[in-house]
Amino acid sequence: MTTRTIFACLCILVASSPAAMVDGFAAQAATQYSDEASLPHAAQSSLMRLCADMSRRAAWAQDWQCLAVAVFDNGSEVVPISDLRSKTDRTEEEEALLRAVAKTGNIHLCSRRAGNAFLIMYEGRPAVITSAHLFTERDSNSLACSEEDTRPLYYPDVSYYDANDPEENRALYTRSVELEFPPENFEDGLAGLQVRSNDESFNDYVIFYLKEDITRDIMPSGHQRSYFRPSADIPLNGKGLIAIGSGLDPDNPKAETYYHAGCNFTRTDDGQRINHDCNSIRGASGSVLGLMENGEVTFAGLIQGARIGGAVSLPGSSWIYEPNWNYGVSSSVVYPK
Repeated sequence: MTTRTIFACLCILVASSPAAMVDGFAAQAATQYSDEASLPHAAQSSLMRLCADMSRRAAWAQDWQCLAVAVFDNGSEVVPISDLRSKTDRTEEEEALLRAVAKTGNIHLCSRRAGNAFLIMYEGRPAVITSAHLFTERDSNSLACSEEDTRPLYYPDVSYYDANDPEENRALYTRSVELEFPPENFEDGLAGLQVRSNDESFNDYVIFYLKEDITRDIMPSGHQRSYFRPSADIPLNGKGLIAIGSGLDPDNPKAETYYHAGCNFTRTDDGQRINHDCNSIRGASGSVLGLMENGEVTFAGLIQGARIGGAVSLPGSSWIYEPNWNYGVSSSVVYPK
């Protein structure tokens, strides 16, 4: 594959056959950003206008397409959880990943908003945490619906959905649990979104308490569901970050639950931001970012957005693009020391 990069990597021209470009999600990805917080509205629209104009004017338009991209080559693959569960010779790390998956799920609110969320313990109470921008209007940062119509629900077992057999485990993955409203940090979460001029608010998260404690559930595999503990130590940089959630696979968006292990990451000096090269396409917001500590996946952060959206792979080492990696809120913001 030949690639030409221009405009500080914000727009990339990717050589591909016309058939490949229209096959599956790749064609849709050319006009989509990773999630609703990926770029400022003005920058987003101007970039896409630029890309569309370049593609129309290019003599090679039938073979090239101007794409916004955010899938980096870090040497690891995205794996469906259903594939991991079907393995009979799992490693200790894979067993730890499956235990972690039981702590992840989806949150639904305002009748039409949904995204990733996961279980934590907050102020001594079981809760779920997700991205605040999932249920606010982009232009106003106000609630996407009235408080009376919010009706937040948490689906704790969506990872049991298998695209190859949707009827299997239907009773599991359709189970929902009511959440208390408003969320614990509602005012802080909305206030944090007021800095959306750069779309990288450190406070883009909200915490909902559970009306029913599901952390003590016994899972089909026999272990207790539990919750994510915050990471004890997040290095300034390293490899081994793990993302778990839906919306991580560009070829199958928003369907199954996936994990992406072995990602590279950096942490800002103040500890509030984690930059990473785990997949972060549309629908991945609110997914947990974890680190393996003493045989357990711990809560290092949650996916917030992408500086450059899309779903087509960038060639070469991921570290080349480190300034434009995806980003997330660090767990140290949620649990300040």
